[in-house]
Amino acid sequence: MANIRFYPIDITYVTEGEETKILLFGRTDKGEQIAVKDSFEPYFYVLPDRGFNPETIQKTIVEGNRIFKIKKMNEEVRSYMGNKVGVYRVVVNHPSAVPLFRSLFLSDETVKNVFEADILFTRRYLIDTKLAMMTLYEVEGEEEASHLKVPVFKARKMTQISSDLFQGVRALAVDIETYNPGGRYSSSDKDPIIMLAVYGTGYQKIVTWKRFKTDKNIEFVNSEAELIQKFQEYVEEYKPDVIIGYFSDRFDLPYIKKRAEKYKLKLDLGLNHTGIQLSRGYSSDVRIIGICHLDIYQFIFNTMRVTMKTDTYDLSSVSAEILGEEKHDVNIANLGEIWDNSPDKLEDFCMYNLQDARMTYLLFGKLFANMAEMVNILGLSLYDVTRMSFSNLVEWYLIGQAKERNVIVPNKPNSEELNARMNREPFIGAMVLEPEPGLYKDIAVFDFRSLYPSIIASHNIGPDTLNCDCCPDADNVPEHNFHFCKNKKGFISSVIEDIIKRRSRIKEIMKKNYDDLLYARQYTLKTLLNSTYGYFGFYGSRWYSPESGESVTAYARHYVRTVVQAAKENGFKVIYGDTDSVFIQIPEGKTKQDALNFMHTVNSKLPGIIELEFEGYCPAGLFVFTKHGGGAKKKYALLTEDGKIKVVGFAFVRRDWSNVARETQRTVLEIILKEKDPKKAFNYVRDVIEKVKRHEIPVKDVVISTQLRRGVSSYEQYGPHVAVAQRMSARGIMVGPGSMIRYVIVKGNEKIRDRARLVDEVSQDDYDPVYYVNNQVIPAVEQILNIVGYGRDDLLEDKDQSKLESFF
Repeated sequence: MANIRFYPIDITYVTEGEETKILLFGRTDKGEQIAVKDSFEPYFYVLPDRGFNPETIQKTIVEGNRIFKIKKMNEEVRSYMGNKVGVYRVVVNHPSAVPLFRSLFLSDETVKNVFEADILFTRRYLIDTKLAMMTLYEVEGEEEASHLKVPVFKARKMTQISSDLFQGVRALAVDIETYNPGGRYSSSDKDPIIMLAVYGTGYQKIVTWKRFKTDKNIEFVNSEAELIQKFQEYVEEYKPDVIIGYFSDRFDLPYIKKRAEKYKLKLDLGLNHTGIQLSRGYSSDVRIIGICHLDIYQFIFNTMRVTMKTDTYDLSSVSAEILGEEKHDVNIANLGEIWDNSPDKLEDFCMYNLQDARMTYLLFGKLFANMAEMVNILGLSLYDVTRMSFSNLVEWYLIGQAKERNVIVPNKPNSEELNARMNREPFIGAMVLEPEPGLYKDIAVFDFRSLYPSIIASHNIGPDTLNCDCCPDADNVPEHNFHFCKNKKGFISSVIEDIIKRRSRIKEIMKKNYDDLLYARQYTLKTLLNSTYGYFGFYGSRWYSPESGESVTAYARHYVRTVVQAAKENGFKVIYGDTDSVFIQIPEGKTKQDALNFMHTVNSKLPGIIELEFEGYCPAGLFVFTKHGGGAKKKYALLTEDGKIKVVGFAFVRRDWSNVARETQRTVLEIILKEKDPKKAFNYVRDVIEKVKRHEIPVKDVVISTQLRRGVSSYEQYGPHVAVAQRMSARGIMVGPGSMIRYVIVKGNEKIRDRARLVDEVSQDDYDPVYYVNNQVIPAVEQILNIVGYGRDDLLEDKDQSKLESFF
């Protein structure tokens, strides 16, 4: 008998005879890589109908040389959709037995349904045992003989020693560069990997197979095959817990795998001597058994993009925002030509390759706290949580909570149910009040704290409480003819209420003692809270309930209307309202304290945990007209009390406008709101227009970026970005849905789309100043300047006018 302490990091299972064992890979508290084997039995639930007899059920299924068995069936009472039900817990000998016996039970007319047969075995283990990945465990057991690359301990008992997350994760970033003749997209079928870089703590390597003179630490090998073998050597030398990449699920690792297969290289990176494993289906996730593979792109796109300013998720844009570090760029489209003809210029590309690996590594370091807290809160593995969408995060948190609360997990919808859900009319969303355009002083902004989650908790909203029989006299949801139970707390509403309280406690602690892990924890909880409303209406949801989703927005509209009406009755002017917020103007004779007193009065009348909060005081704000004359919704700029400009909906926060348009708009807003000088703003725009006319604006500032929404060939009518995408395709550059197309409009008399060019095709004097003045600069500021009395004609004519300076 031996005792070891280790941090579990990766999880899989192995088959031993007719049985299955869980295999946990991790690192000991002394820094050694190990695997721990644990016992666990797969199972699912059967909901019986009349006449069901467990004794008559077939207990064995033989497929080829494999025997699948029902080991036991235990009767249990659990909750399903708010009702107590008797079910059988069916334990089998192997995960592959679950779908076989599921089909067997469903074919039995004495069985109503089968539940939880689609929960992955490793996730089932983590949920049931509550084993917290990446925390310290003491294992009692003994080492056993094994073919694995690391020692294996057979566990008799595992005890958590500390709930602190492992901070010593050893990560290795990898990035490849591939041959791309003519700048076209590389194909793993025919184009070799020509450079590979890895980056870790105190460890960095670049390898290529074309020699050139350099004083950099670059390794040279004789072939692509040797380069791939070098990669395996690096992994075995560094011994990472985690291999990280950027877009590595869909590019780097599948590419390496394909090229290794070409040379019949084993490339057994896995700690069980297996290679790079690609998942089946749409997701294309990549696994390396025993070493957790993380694709930073997946994590950012799936769970962080809503909080990011950029709408382009390439490594350069993401690094600039998260790390504050710009990439030293090279023209990667020229790599193939330089590889063939100018090897003396390859050094820059090698350093670019290493830079990509380094930035990927730094991003992992920056984001690790968020990833680790998702592991902590969801109770799943690092590999799984970093690939989950918002709906997946909610669903798996609910599945974990269902186990704790003795609740049966509903099944996923079948294809017929999916089609019906997808064809259902979407429910009415939030209320957005049309603002009265203008400049305003003394604005108080209020918003409801976590409004949608608070409504779910306060009104007991969920599929298991909908139209209950126990309280038929309950008030209906506003605008609807259904209600939710008042007597019995529902599963989802109770889970949401617990999360709200938990997050509030964390935020209180953070006020006294800020901590990065605590911030990541509350951020993860916030993500779960804000995603639950959408999960009700998500067509793939297990707890699908469009009535619940409709009720959340109906109550939200009701409470916003309530605040708007109360504000008017208390002598405030309501400027704007949007989803969960209300903007009011404090009139002369009233103070900010009066606005706060109004808020307290409103809160005294709100139910449950629904609460209106003071978001802030703004000395000035600007709301603009639409093109058709009304007030523009979701488009405003506010000057905050600390002198910052908060902007919603304007061009300078969007990438599909040129830099010159965005920068002009930003500056105009600052001059009007901060300096209170409309005339100066007007003159500034006039100066920009003159610079555009004289071609004094750099080409980089007239580049327009637009994302392709569909494949290039699927557009019947198309704009300049599609025309440029066609030019790119003609040059062999692969583009498709999601590609960001960067282009410049040049001078000429043709249609605009026929004058769109790739950036590298344009020089300083080529861009069309008339287009940029009329279609970029003026549209970016026209609505703003209209508010202070200047129009398009004023910008294009030499006039000296007196406008709304009197506002200030």
